[in-house]
This record gives sequence, C-alpha cells and structure tokens, in this order.
Amino acid sequence: MVRYDFYLGEADGYPIFTFTADWDLDVPFNKPSNEYLSMIINGLKAIIGLEDIEIFNYLRTKPGIANNYTNTELEELVNFSS
Repeated sequence: MVRYDFYLGEADGYPIFTFTADWDLDVPFNKPSNEYLSMIINGLKAIIGLEDIEIFNYLRTKPGIANNYTNTELEELVNFSS
C-alpha cells in the first residue's frame, strides 16, 4: 500500500496535516466530509502532481469513500476541487 503524508496549510493559525495508513485497521470508517476530501484532493494535485483520473481511481476504493460516495459524487469533487 502507498502511504502519503501531507502538510495542507494552516487554518486559524493551526497547521493541517493528513496521511494515509499503510496497515490494515480494524475500526469503523465514517464518511469524510466534502470539505475534508477536497483538501485531500487539492494536496494530491498540488504536492504529488496526480491527475484527476489518478486521484479518482485512488480514492474510490478507500474505506469510508467506497461505500459512501457514488462515482458521480466523487468525480465532481475531484474535478471541481482545484
């Protein structure tokens, strides 16, 4: 599994980081908010340089996203996040 760590910027003077885990977790996954996913998407575009289709393919299989977002909803987030 690929692991990504990102510094996404700051909000109200606090740093914002996100990461993916590179191990299997036995925890329930909640639906991430559109705002949170947009931050992740922007980081994947700006820091890693991934294209929209690469981001879509990466995110659509992730727990919390796969069962909570339709392909259309995720496509809209990926294409309109930048």
